[in-house]
Amino acid sequence: MELNGITLAYDVYEKQNAPVLVLIHGLASTKESYNRTIPFLTEKFHILSLDLRGHGESSQVGPYTNEQLVDDILEVLDYEGIEKATLVGGSFAGAPVQQFAAKYPDRVDKLVLLDGGFARNVEMPGADLEALQKREPFSTSTMEEMIAGVRQSYGEHVTDFVDEQTRRETVQKDDGRVYLALPHEAFVSYASEYFTFSLDELAATLKTPVLVLQAANRPEFYDTALQAYLEKFPLAQAVKIPNSPHPLMVSHPQEVADYIIRFTEGKSL
Repeated sequence: MELNGITLAYDVYEKQNAPVLVLIHGLASTKESYNRTIPFLTEKFHILSLDLRGHGESSQVGPYTNEQLVDDILEVLDYEGIEKATLVGGSFAGAPVQQFAAKYPDRVDKLVLLDGGFARNVEMPGADLEALQKREPFSTSTMEEMIAGVRQSYGEHVTDFVDEQTRRETVQKDDGRVYLALPHEAFVSYASEYFTFSLDELAATLKTPVLVLQAANRPEFYDTALQAYLEKFPLAQAVKIPNSPHPLMVSHPQEVADYIIRFTEGKSL
């Protein structure tokens, strides 16, 4: 869709008279990151899969803030005539989807957070927000080097899809090096907001049921942070997916889809 000269790109998987599911990817990713999970969901849901501002096929135009992302989500729902939806936020997107639900509670049925949105990374041991904000854009000398680094993070869960998705998320620039396709300005701005967003403010206003799907292969900090989150948010519950890396929608698509279906249908997890 076009909004004041800005493109907000999304894919629609239509199913009439079905509950609506909105899939939102993580930082520096794209809507295609859900492509392995979507086939397990299309029988149950009418699905929208979004490219956030600055990502994928959406315009690379700021402001790159969570507040703007909340506004963008609202514009998409209004444009599509969707009154209410379950929002799924991958990693970084776990923050803006909760902020959306807090601001527009009547527009959200439930929330699913895929290994994100429950921790303030600024509290992680060794975290350095100032260094993050001053860092040079990440790059590698070749696409093969970039892909090799990403593959390493998936361990035994590497597939050809990981390589394909890495190519979608990166770009070779005039200097010959390979960079994130997301503008560096956007990366720093979004990452800074994710480091510091207020869970206390959310806890005071968020009244939406939440399911957190947690990756298993993560530092202990995230276990502690999740327990603190669950204490703050009485309507939240969590499931850890065994032997899983951070991008759950890529590594464990059927498990993610199954939990989304059971949660939205009110079944036990």
